[in-house]
Amino acid sequence: MKALLTFTMISFFLGYSCNGITKQMEQERKQTEQLVKNNIDTYITSCWNQNDGAALDAITASTYIRTLNGIKVVATQKELQAHINVFAKGFPNMKVSLENMSLKEDKVFLKWHFTGLNSGIYGECAPTHKKVKISGLSHLTFDKNGILLKEDTYFNELSLMQQLGYHLSPPEQKTSINQPK
Repeated sequence: MKALLTFTMISFFLGYSCNGITKQMEQERKQTEQLVKNNIDTYITSCWNQNDGAALDAITASTYIRTLNGIKVVATQKELQAHINVFAKGFPNMKVSLENMSLKEDKVFLKWHFTGLNSGIYGECAPTHKKVKISGLSHLTFDKNGILLKEDTYFNELSLMQQLGYHLSPPEQKTSINQPK
């Protein structure tokens, strides 16, 4: 009887302790999730829409990496700020808005829209004074403290350039010496 009572007490204590640990872990997960959501809001609203470099430094890792359509375009916070500046200079009234967000642990998937009037120099392209609207997807990775580590972004760059008035031209065909004229 004494062994059964001891076993029951130990089981109750372990169950109570595990339940407390589980609740604490769930609370920590929810806090991290809320921090990530807040940082995404800061990333879109302050960093992209308001071009706030101080906000960018606060929510990204110094070794932040951004790929665009599979090509690494940014490898530090400073490069990210320069990357955002290219868009901000070309589209001073740019607006990034979220359509959808999916959060799973330290990974976030975003579907977003970018709109703006090209009234400034965009990269090496002169202002066209044309409006653009593009949509894209981003996959973001955060650390356990809600700091943005990496972003993989995908959008149709050709559509953006076509909206600015640029067109693709087929490559010139070189005539071969052996081809009949």
